[in-house]
Amino acid sequence: MVSGSGFHGPSHVWTYVHITARAWSHQYIYHTPVDELTDRVFFVNARNFLTSRFFKKGADRRSMAIIEQDRRIIEKLEPRFTPESPTEQMTVRADALSMHYRARLREWASKGWRIDTDAVAAVRPHSKVMTLPCPARREHRGWVLDNVPLAAAGGVATTEAAVITTGAPANDPAPGGATSRLAG
Repeated sequence: MVSGSGFHGPSHVWTYVHITARAWSHQYIYHTPVDELTDRVFFVNARNFLTSRFFKKGADRRSMAIIEQDRRIIEKLEPRFTPESPTEQMTVRADALSMHYRARLREWASKGWRIDTDAVAAVRPHSKVMTLPCPARREHRGWVLDNVPLAAAGGVATTEAAVITTGAPANDPAPGGATSRLAG
């Protein structure tokens, strides 16, 4: 059995389990921020075995039960924000992927790719629609919607490895991931 998980960018998380060479399950979770404390979450669960409607209902029910367990815990966590500095956190080896993700967030912030949430909050709530900047907005003018304000570039860029691995196969599915090979 081979399994792994990782991320692509700040809002896409993936997990996979290859039970055998022919039987696999992949999960993709996409977060779309609504505000600083709220995300819309889109969950895609794909597998190539037990695909009849009978099995789909059970798989969906199990996935939603796990998501609901996580939601109930996460909504009660304090503080609501992860500390900015990794030195303000106690971590264990199992936190490696989360710590790598947070290092990448700091790297992206150092490039000026972080939303200035204070500037967004200063706009009267629900009075203005803004969009995330993209390369086309640098190349062309005359857009109807303003860009969301970005925080000034700063912080410390990291030089951590792109993949955190435990017995990973050579064809790890994406950078920013952790993979493990389980006996079975």
